[in-house]
Amino acid sequence: MEKILVSTYQRRIFYIISFSFLALVELIRLFIIPVIFNTERLGLDSILNLILDNLFATGFVTIAIASLVFWLTPAVENEPKLETVEPRRIGGLLKRARETNEYWFSGNSARYTRAVTLPELAENSRTQNISKSITMLLLDPTDKKLCEEYIKYRSGVRSANKSGEWTLERIRKDIYASIIAAYAYAAEHPLLEIKIGLKKAFSLLRVDLGENLVVLTKEDKQDPGLFAEAGSFHYSVYREELKFSLKQSKILPIHSIQGIPFSDLNKNNVKKFLNDLDIYESSISDQDLEEIIKLAKDKENPYG
Repeated sequence: MEKILVSTYQRRIFYIISFSFLALVELIRLFIIPVIFNTERLGLDSILNLILDNLFATGFVTIAIASLVFWLTPAVENEPKLETVEPRRIGGLLKRARETNEYWFSGNSARYTRAVTLPELAENSRTQNISKSITMLLLDPTDKKLCEEYIKYRSGVRSANKSGEWTLERIRKDIYASIIAAYAYAAEHPLLEIKIGLKKAFSLLRVDLGENLVVLTKEDKQDPGLFAEAGSFHYSVYREELKFSLKQSKILPIHSIQGIPFSDLNKNNVKKFLNDLDIYESSISDQDLEEIIKLAKDKENPYG
């Protein structure tokens, strides 16, 4: 009842159903009863017509009263809301979000973005011959305290044991791999534009935002997600939040530093690349670099 009072769409549905009912009553009284039933000899015509007349009058009065209530109640548009979505539907919504020319991601290490979103946007920019852009907000891998705080949280979620042990080295390698992969896709696909901001705080929610909707998810793939369609208040809020978060982040240089194509990645040029970005750490060993390159090339969906 509350939805009918405040929603223009629900009111429209109410009127359609109500007037359809009145029209049906009149059709039955004027055409169906005289044609199908021979009621004059039985004396039923007056009874049936009386019943139908009462139904029509009751329906008409109901519509009149409802119209008065609607007039006294301020109408608002049927504003799309932030809706809960069960885990099995999240993949489909993320797929819809990637049907865009502009994509935003805010999370922690961007494993899914690296394995699924980046290659799909890159390939679409080539096949559609249209510029695509992706902005990624990740944890700053050089901020060890921040990464350690994230590890404490990540190790405590329900699915932590299923995804292996989470360590400082693991999360930092994942972040480095996502950065290298983003630059590599940009190097191989000229129509793909990237922008990467390194955050100073981690979030419990990952935000994936395309031009058509925004999807919010948590680390545990068994948890439900949230989504809002473009044009809604919540979509606008999250879009502005992402832009504001980017301004507060350390933005990596794009035009002055070229990415390395996947086929040319090796520990020497990756080390120089990270150093040029001013995010190289002396504690990164040659073996770490090899593992980072392997992660950057891996396109396996971490969430299956």
